[in-house]
Formats: sequence, C-alpha cells, structure tokens
Amino acid sequence: MFDRKKWMKEYNKAYRLRPENLAKEKARGKTRKKIEQVKEHHKIYYSKEENIQHKRNHNKEYYQKNKIKFKDYNLRVKYGIDLKYFEEIRLAQDNKCAICNIELNPKSHHVDSIHIDHNHTTKKVRGLLCSSCNVMLGYAKDNTTLLQKAIKYLNK
Repeated sequence: MFDRKKWMKEYNKAYRLRPENLAKEKARGKTRKKIEQVKEHHKIYYSKEENIQHKRNHNKEYYQKNKIKFKDYNLRVKYGIDLKYFEEIRLAQDNKCAICNIELNPKSHHVDSIHIDHNHTTKKVRGLLCSSCNVMLGYAKDNTTLLQKAIKYLNK
C-alpha cells in the first residue's frame, strides 16, 4: 500500500539535498535564527521602562511631524479616498454637516468633529457628517424605512 506521508517526507528530504536548494535551506535557517535573535533582543530592550518611554516619545514626535501623511494613509485604507478628495468634499459642503448644516470642526474630537459617511456595502463615500448625525444614521443602520417611520412618529 502506498504511504503518502512517508513518500512526501522522503521527497522533501531529497529536494532539500539537491545542490540548488542547499543554499536556500541554509539561508532560511539563518533567517529563522536572526528573527529569533531580534525577538529576544526586543523582549529584553522593551522590558526596561526608560526604553518603553523613549519609544513612546519617539512615536509621538513622529506622529506630530507626519500628521498629514497619517491622515492621508488612514483615508486611503478606510474609505478608498485621498486627503485631496476629502478636502474637495469638505469645501463642496462649505465645511458643514451634509444633514443638519452645523459647522464642522476638523480639530475637535467631540460633537462638531468630522465623520465620513459611507455606504457599508459598496464602501462609497456619501459625504461628511457631524457626530450627532453620524450616530443617528448608525443607530438606524442606514435603513431608510426605519428613518421614515421615525419621521412619521415625530410628526404625530
């Protein structure tokens, strides 16, 4: 009876022993060893409080110097738009919420901060909203029927 496991083990051993593959195998072993050495070094280095604090400070400084780069990257990853397109939308909306027309403040992280509204299925950006309108749409789960029922209820 054919033993596939045994055959694969023998085949892999023969493959690794071919002259053209010996160098690859040797390099792979060195790479694994180097990775383990780096992990061990990081474990020791970051166990010291001053090194942790130094890394935090470095990260904060880097972020402060590269805020625009980070914002552009996050917009591309989350919404598929770049910073230029974001600014075009903001200017087209006159820096106001697309629903309630409240002034949007890009520096704030509170009620008047900017939220990018998008279709969760198609990922297409619809506009910019204030925090309250964004939460309202979120609780309604972008369901227009539910929002129409809410309007009827409010008009009673």
